[in-house]
Amino acid sequence: MPKGNLNSIPADEDRLFPVKLKRNYVPASEIFEVTEAVAPPQIGVGTGGKIWAGSVVRLPVDEARGLIADKRAERADELPA
Repeated sequence: MPKGNLNSIPADEDRLFPVKLKRNYVPASEIFEVTEAVAPPQIGVGTGGKIWAGSVVRLPVDEARGLIADKRAERADELPA
């Protein structure tokens, strides 16, 4: 997975930024899009809007930056060649 500088993530507030979750996560924002979902390992685990680790989710830029900075997610965007 490409690694990049957090400052290179676009600052546009309306843009959603893709990240791959390293840990299960409940989005802080109501605006998000799951693009690659991972099935839960056990039935009955992960209620309350939790998105499973390994899933790719598009989040608001500030929320994505925070997850990447805390090492709870990694960038999932294609960096230009």
